[in-house]
Amino acid sequence: RDISFCLSLFPYSDRCLKKLSENFACWSDKLHEDNVFENITTIFAGVKKGVGVAVGAEGRGAAKQMMEELEAKVEEAREKAVIDHKAEKNAVAAKEGKKKGREDD
Repeated sequence: RDISFCLSLFPYSDRCLKKLSENFACWSDKLHEDNVFENITTIFAGVKKGVGVAVGAEGRGAAKQMMEELEAKVEEAREKAVIDHKAEKNAVAAKEGKKKGREDD
């Protein structure tokens, strides 16, 4: 959470967006946390305002496409992470319930 917040404070260029995309696997499993997801969407909002400012028309199109692809990946990963996190919580609760049942015997 803290790192995602710090990342959301930086200004992002096209190169930074590319690095964020390249390292997607490092942070995608954390998207089940609302704060992390909000910080990532804050980064996207900032990037959308300034995507391709320092590049030509061809670069702007590529940056916009990369941004759209990354947003789609984040949305998909968010849905999967939320489902996985809920399943994990349910499994832990069920396991604890079984332990309590055994202790009562």
